[in-house]
Amino acid sequence: MHLRLALPEDREAIMALIDSVYREYGDRLYPEGADSDLLDIATHYFKAGGVFIVLDDAGVTWATRSVLPAAETERMWHFRRLYFGAGLRGGAWRCRPMDWAID
Repeated sequence: MHLRLALPEDREAIMALIDSVYREYGDRLYPEGADSDLLDIATHYFKAGGVFIVLDDAGVTWATRSVLPAAETERMWHFRRLYFGAGLRGGAWRCRPMDWAID
């Protein structure tokens, strides 16, 4: 497994992972509303000065994490989009996306 930048071709896998987590809590993904940032990660994250990563293993997306610069102050970031697939929670990789974001 390795952390890497999200690519445009990861969009469907990212959305499926996040939707699966939402559904565990009786909700679902709303790409036409609150989750519209996932439709164009390059614009909403990379072009805005942020970053979106995935934890990937042989083409399977197991976790996501993103950060965006805070508009209200320099040197401050908003942590966003931290999601883990059910099979990865609590394991050895659980801290990697947050450690990455802090670094």
